[in-house]
Amino acid sequence: MLKHWTSPADYQQFISQAASSLNDSQLKKFSSYADTIAKLTSLNLDPLALPLAPYYSRTGRPAIHQPEIFRSFILMLDQRQTSITSWFNTLKSDDLLAILIGCTSDSLPPLGSYYDNAHRHQNTG
Repeated sequence: MLKHWTSPADYQQFISQAASSLNDSQLKKFSSYADTIAKLTSLNLDPLALPLAPYYSRTGRPAIHQPEIFRSFILMLDQRQTSITSWFNTLKSDDLLAILIGCTSDSLPPLGSYYDNAHRHQNTG
């Protein structure tokens, strides 16, 4: 079951609020991701929610952070990384990259959720 699907507007608001709280050094680094930020903030993942819903259980613990995981995979490839585990460790140690997927470093989806997501959707299309 999909518990919460972050809308593009909510994601853009999160990015704006997070950017406004950065110090000068962080803001400079954050600005270096301008092309990536443009990609991620223009991406509307809403059309995925309905067709993917049947791939989630209707009982049990709801899946959360699914749009964030999709954004994370996009950012992972944008950063030329191919190992999910390595990428997850990078996100845990880089607050700015965590912000770019729509999370704080202490609210990242767990590593297992990345593998669950990839496994769940490998045969959907």
